[in-house]
Amino acid sequence: MDNLNQEIQALDEARQMRNLANAVRLADSFSLLFVRCNQRPRQKEIIEELKGELADYKIKVIFLENQIEHLLDELQARLGDEKPDAIFVYGLESSFPKADEAAESKFVVTLNHSRNSFKRVLDCPLVLFVPEYALSAIYHGATDFYSIRSGVYLFSAKAEETEHLISGHIEQQQEILESLFFEERQNQVGTLKELLAEYQSLPKSQRDFGKEVLLNEKLAQLYYISGEFETSASIYQEIVKVARKYEDIVLLARNLNGLALVYKDQNKFDEAIKLQKESLRITEETVGKHHYNYAIGLNNLAISYLRQGKLDEAMELSKEAIQIDRETIGIKHPSYATHLNVLASTYSEQGNYIEAIKLYEESLNIIKETLGKNHLSYSNRLSNLASVYAIQGKYQKALSLYKESYKVGIKILGKNHYRIDRIKNDIEACQLMIKEQASLIVPYKN
Repeated sequence: MDNLNQEIQALDEARQMRNLANAVRLADSFSLLFVRCNQRPRQKEIIEELKGELADYKIKVIFLENQIEHLLDELQARLGDEKPDAIFVYGLESSFPKADEAAESKFVVTLNHSRNSFKRVLDCPLVLFVPEYALSAIYHGATDFYSIRSGVYLFSAKAEETEHLISGHIEQQQEILESLFFEERQNQVGTLKELLAEYQSLPKSQRDFGKEVLLNEKLAQLYYISGEFETSASIYQEIVKVARKYEDIVLLARNLNGLALVYKDQNKFDEAIKLQKESLRITEETVGKHHYNYAIGLNNLAISYLRQGKLDEAMELSKEAIQIDRETIGIKHPSYATHLNVLASTYSEQGNYIEAIKLYEESLNIIKETLGKNHLSYSNRLSNLASVYAIQGKYQKALSLYKESYKVGIKILGKNHYRIDRIKNDIEACQLMIKEQASLIVPYKN
């Protein structure tokens, strides 16, 4: 869009905003107003701007996150005894599960049937924010309801802004996701869900299924980091189905691996190993064995074997992954540090604590230099190193590391994450052992 068109669009939308605000002000009882806007983030922007224009009005904003069948019943339940000056409703696209069949949906039919009831029940303007296809569905499927409108106001989709936002999320690597603080991650989950809802509310001809899949993949990763394994697994399973259907083997390998990680943390080791082996085979066929992606697959399989207590298998795979790393990405890379960590854990399980500490410390230093201290990997490495010191009876050293791990971890995972509970238990155990050790010391008497 050139500069002239942008200026014209800005003027048109400013006029639409003034007209919409005036329509709300001039209504002395019920009035039905439609705002057509295809993007939920943009709908929220318009709502905030409109609230600013109507600062002296008591506005009730209602977000309909889930599918409903009867709009008036839902509004009455949400309002209770409230008497707002105007009601703004968005999220209606959730009630149109299939854009191509929207006009025949039960939600649209009930709008027609309850047309006259809106006027009797509501005595203030009702502003409905809807995407274009939903407005079309109401126009064709709820003609009687649409006929009582007082106005329709059109706002641009700002597609280029959404595409920029989508691209930014798709391109985020796992290391970035693991550095997000708890509130940041929650906000990102909300944003991704909104972007997906926007895509999924559109007719098939306007949807980009490739981007939908990649957005879902990021959502699955975020849920995994948050410890919401069932939700993460459900999303990964759907992506795997899509990848198999369209024979996208790169997408398949990546998400088989993601699903396997979830299964591993759910202690479903046999299922995890099966998926990891399939992913590893695909990776070998596509990029070969001398590639860091193959090393990542080896390392993930090593973790599952380690959790099963198959230490020889874990050791062999972990060492192979490390060797590939040294020949490809080098020894100052976060993935190399991760693979060192798994080898260190294997040594620890074997009772070789000297070698385990050496590798844990090397891994910790690489993470600190590459990803920084405010990262989930840094917190995890601290806990791993602390566990070896605790096994050796060096509780003061272990306690110091556990406390630092907790300080970093709670910022990223939040206070209710299972890993945070585990670190708290480790801290309490160390404190108890330090007290017991102190009680065994008998004061020297001359």
